[in-house]
Amino acid sequence: MVSAWLFNDDKSDQRNPHQFSPNQPISLAELAEFGVLYFFIDAARGEAYYQSEIDKFAKARNYKNRDIINIHKDTFPNYDEKIKIFFEEHLHEDEEIRFVLDGSGYFDVRDKKDRWIRIAVKQGDLLILPAGIYHRFTLDTNNYIKPMRLFKEVPNGLQSTVTSQTQTRTPTVRSTSNNSSLSERSIPIQTTHALLRRLLRLNSTRFMLRLWKLRLERPTLVRSICTSSLLVIFLLLRRSMDST
Repeated sequence: MVSAWLFNDDKSDQRNPHQFSPNQPISLAELAEFGVLYFFIDAARGEAYYQSEIDKFAKARNYKNRDIINIHKDTFPNYDEKIKIFFEEHLHEDEEIRFVLDGSGYFDVRDKKDRWIRIAVKQGDLLILPAGIYHRFTLDTNNYIKPMRLFKEVPNGLQSTVTSQTQTRTPTVRSTSNNSSLSERSIPIQTTHALLRRLLRLNSTRFMLRLWKLRLERPTLVRSICTSSLLVIFLLLRRSMDST
């Protein structure tokens, strides 16, 4: 069973638990309030079982592709550099699904109050992070995790990053055009609205800092946010005019 708690930024190794004393736990219901969902599939029952369960799950949510990546300190290329990259705060235009086949690690997500929540995952845990949520990932001190990644479509460049550390499973991962960037495709309107709601909960200074960071990382998403904001302003002005 997954566990979560308020992240204590004590500046120690990112792979440590980072709990307050006493610990400040976060329930599954609280995670669900900002869109983080949890499921359990018993991976210990063997590949035939968990693949069957994942097939049902993927069909229900319209996921077409998946792969398995084996991250271990002794075998994963450039391990120390890669886990630092994994731990950089970022977001996606689509939801993110990870199913842990073996090992353990931590997902950190920002809640509605812009606090970091640490989620500890281990074998059998399946986590869904909603589109537009800031998050990051790190291994724990065991330095090993073997997650399955599910995709509706394959992010650009995934095909070229598949190495001996990654096992792909049918249906075959489909390559995408080199001219199409994940960050530059059309943005689902619900993703834009979800992120806009998160930004509006911040004070003005943090709002501008986040928007500036997004402008550099996801220019298409920022344009979509600005368009949505102008539409809201227009509708408010129209309502005001209609009431006079």
